[in-house]
Amino acid sequence: MSRAHRGLTVPLLLVLLAGAILGCSRPNLTNVGTTHPPAAPTRAPVDADKVVAGLKAALGPDMPIRLKATADTRVNEGAVTFLMDGDFQGNEMDAHASFRLGIVQLSYDVIAADGKAYVRPYQGKWAKSPEKVPPDGGGPFGDMRKAKLEFAGPSKADRDLYVINWDQATHAARALNGTLFSSLKVKSASMQFLVDANGKPYTATYVLKGTGKVEGESYKVTVNGYYQFFAVREPHEFKSPMK
Repeated sequence: MSRAHRGLTVPLLLVLLAGAILGCSRPNLTNVGTTHPPAAPTRAPVDADKVVAGLKAALGPDMPIRLKATADTRVNEGAVTFLMDGDFQGNEMDAHASFRLGIVQLSYDVIAADGKAYVRPYQGKWAKSPEKVPPDGGGPFGDMRKAKLEFAGPSKADRDLYVINWDQATHAARALNGTLFSSLKVKSASMQFLVDANGKPYTATYVLKGTGKVEGESYKVTVNGYYQFFAVREPHEFKSPMK
């Protein structure tokens, strides 16, 4: 986007004052008009329903998705940072995940394919995960076709993007369930997407509160998360890492 540069203008009062102090006569001033920065281009109106429909389609159950996710998580009084980077399509995925708790950091790979989940710890071997793969018909955010989304108008941060709000986004932290936590129960969740005029997502933030279990013990959980989406032009293909 172009930026207008505001010119520096010397106030007339200072010019006259300088002339009086120096014993000079009043300078001859020529009115050359007032220079204003060019008007910002107006934003073309968009169809709110079309933008929302575009986001639902982009994150639909059959669409390939590539994203990075960061979740700053409060577990009781402790803080955990969860990171995930990978490909998703429907209920299948191939991703690298890690989390940090104090000075402890653990990382692992996760693959979900053909209805089964597999986990490989850092420098370890693949093993079947006891966690259940979500049912068909949902991507990393669940079935977006059922999501109640609200078009909130233009973004204040980027004039080419628009805001879509999603209250009760219970699947926003779906990636945390079965990786960092088991039996994650969401009490409240909200999510905000930044999308283009066609509903294509660029980033999203979310806030989630609930409870989850780590090694069988229940904890209060508060999550502040951030998603970054990347363009994918070909369908993903996921295969079991175990023969």
